[in-house]
Amino acid sequence: MAVEVDFEIRAMCQDANRIAARLRGEKYAKPRAINPMKRQRVAKPAVKPQERKREVTEVQLEVLAFMRDFLGRNDLIPPYWKIAEHFGWRSIDTARDRVVALAQKGYIERNEIGGWRLARKEVEA
Repeated sequence: MAVEVDFEIRAMCQDANRIAARLRGEKYAKPRAINPMKRQRVAKPAVKPQERKREVTEVQLEVLAFMRDFLGRNDLIPPYWKIAEHFGWRSIDTARDRVVALAQKGYIERNEIGGWRLARKEVEA
């Protein structure tokens, strides 16, 4: 019953948009066919930067520890592929996501040439 009501409301909104576009003298692009059985996406509320979680996960701490260890042995931060290889991840993007999350939380930062470095100031936990 709820799916049918949502379908009817969406169809009425599309009709209203079509009429409004015609009154403005615009061409109205025909919307995609609506499948009432298809699950509709629900927009997630946007998270403001100041509301972003500051807690670091256990995996992120392990990545940070590996980066510090690698830096101590090789005098440079490990590339994404080396982090992925160390943790057994198939995707380099997984390593990149963890590193970017650490940067957003203030544990690492970009240097002058765009590479990563450990943050200069300590992050309050």
